[in-house]
Amino acid sequence: MNTIHQVQQALGNTFAVYAKVHSFHWNVTGPRFQELHSFFGELYTSLWKDIDDIAETIRIQGKEAPQNLSEILKGVVITECPTTPSASEMLSIISSDIDTLINIYISTARTAEKEENIGIEAFFGERAGKYQKILWMLKSMQ
Repeated sequence: MNTIHQVQQALGNTFAVYAKVHSFHWNVTGPRFQELHSFFGELYTSLWKDIDDIAETIRIQGKEAPQNLSEILKGVVITECPTTPSASEMLSIISSDIDTLINIYISTARTAEKEENIGIEAFFGERAGKYQKILWMLKSMQ
């Protein structure tokens, strides 16, 4: 799989995690509402910025960013939640999804390294590190 294809998949999976975290932000309940509502708000804001940056990375490579939702979500491995989980389940689900994103970002960085695309390699290496810290925080809250 070439780097651009992986970047496009990273975009879709990041978008899927963004949508899930935003939904959890809206729907979290329970005694930890304020803490988790705020945390999810910060997380979806970060994911939204990364979605924009990933799409711009595609454009920098001379390709078009996806034009519609079906194009964005093509090849996505992150699954949707059919029902609203409990607050503790939300943390577990998002932890798993962030771990998946980290692996996608690392794989994309490694492919970019093989193709000698230092910009994409650095971009996704930095994102992997950023989300490793977020994963640590999520696991600390469980």
